[in-house]
This record gives sequence, structure tokens and C-alpha cells, in this order.
Amino acid sequence: VTWTEVNDSYNNGNGAAKGLASNQSDGLYAVDGQGRVEASVNQGQNWVVRNSNYGRTSDTQDVFVDSVNNIYVLASSNKEVWRSNNSGVSWVEINNSFTSKALQAGTSDSSDNLYVIAGAEGIVYKSNNSGVTWTEVNDSYNNGNGAARGMVSLRYNTNITFQVRNC
Repeated sequence: VTWTEVNDSYNNGNGAAKGLASNQSDGLYAVDGQGRVEASVNQGQNWVVRNSNYGRTSDTQDVFVDSVNNIYVLASSNKEVWRSNNSGVSWVEINNSFTSKALQAGTSDSSDNLYVIAGAEGIVYKSNNSGVTWTEVNDSYNNGNGAARGMVSLRYNTNITFQVRNC
């Protein structure tokens, strides 16, 4: 496998992307820890600020996109899920009912179910209504061995969701 650098100046060279997601039309979205949302329509060659503050100026943990190009951002210790339906220009908080665990990572599957992992215990939650309500799927995917740092779903062929932990 060969990797090629396509841009060395995301976020004006400040880096610090906390999440990266792609949509159905080859667009990329990235968020940093301060709530800045940027988009690229040319595979990361150039980035445009969509919103410098989706609703939080810190605490951003991850970004993911569903099949109709809604973008979701997780505010970790604030335990909030935010959604944009206009490519990241404006945002609405859709859920803040995660009362006890910081949100770590999120994804959506091919049926547009949303998933988030919360807390160091690795509790998995699922929403089948665009994030309005959430149901606990299990109480630990990893027997409490550390918080998730990323989550990816194979959108086109399966509903199986995979997760990676910071080791």
C-alpha cells in the first residue's frame, strides 16, 4: 500500500483533525477539537470552512455522514449529537440525553441506523430515527478496556460495524 500526501495545510496548517468522514458524492468533512467544520470536494486537495463553530467551541470528538448526506458531530464530554443537513453550514443539536458517558466515536450503517460508542467502558448506542432517540445495544464492546478512537461501517455490503481502539 502506498500513501500520498494530498495536502499539508488542512485547518491552515494547524492540523488537529478529530474526525474525517466522506459522503455519497465524494465529499470529505473534517472537524477539529474546537468545533471548526471544513469540507473538501476534491479528495482533500483543498478545504473550505463550512462553519467555524457548529455549537461548541471545544470538545468535538468525531464526525460521520449518513446515506442522505446528513453530517453528524459528537461533542464528547457535553454528551451531545449535532446534525447538519446543508453540508455543514448550519447545525442543530438533536440529542443530549447521554447522561453519564462521554461520546467517543460514531458511524451510520447501510440502513441509516446511527451508532455511537460512549465512555471508556465502550457502551454502544443505536438510533434508528436520525439521532432523536438512542437505545443501548450492549454495555461494553471491549470489556472496559479503553475508549474508542474511531468507528467505521461498511456501508455498501453489510451492516456490520467495526471499531478501532486507541492502543
